[in-house]
Amino acid sequence: MAQIFFKKQNRKPSTWATLGLVTLLFAGIGFIIAGPLFQIGSIKNLWQADTAFDFRIRLVTVGLGLVTLGSLFTMLGILHTLTSPRVRLSWRGALAILLAIGLGWPMGQAYRRTHEAFLNADISTNPQNPPAFKALKAPAPEPETQAATAAAIQSPFVSYISTMSPASTTARALQVAKKLKWRIVASDVTTGRIEAIGEDRWFGVQSLIVIRILPHTGGSILDIRAVSEMGDGGWGLNAALIRQFLDIMAA
Repeated sequence: MAQIFFKKQNRKPSTWATLGLVTLLFAGIGFIIAGPLFQIGSIKNLWQADTAFDFRIRLVTVGLGLVTLGSLFTMLGILHTLTSPRVRLSWRGALAILLAIGLGWPMGQAYRRTHEAFLNADISTNPQNPPAFKALKAPAPEPETQAATAAAIQSPFVSYISTMSPASTTARALQVAKKLKWRIVASDVTTGRIEAIGEDRWFGVQSLIVIRILPHTGGSILDIRAVSEMGDGGWGLNAALIRQFLDIMAA
């Protein structure tokens, strides 16, 4: 194995493995700089909602394509090394293998989330009677979002039921929201309402969040709703924020 990777003995580095490394490096660099570039565009209002969403979809699609192509080149490099006594994989091939593994999983997950995006544009623990925004103004959903939401009305989340009083549950929910570093826009312990904004640190994508706590038999019932600020799927942020919140509440 060491001879395949490192020992020279007149064995040249595999051209295929080198191509794989270069391709995967391009994919990695693109993924690293994409977030800051997107945030700069958002600050300067260069992205409209549809343009921003299209940008993210194309970014992930191209990135995953480069990772796939780089992985294919690397595999050809490995096969070339195993079948030719004049070729070795070298450190370039080893690094390409590590990059393919390190980039493949997050790129694949991002690709899946972008293509499920419209299903996640407006998520609530109570889709039949979701909490309404008052302090925040939720954007009107895109036609694709409305159709997808109607087709997938079953939410992956359920209402949180607590044995604590509504006031105590509201105080606890506010504490959890602050722990998650959400920006609190409005909170009222008396009426059991919290409105906040959660943000993806990399792309700066924001979700508008409203929490409603009502009296329930033996305690209180909490419902939470997250809506993408741009009206699209928000890169899967809505579902992630609700899941984090409910996990901490239940802990």
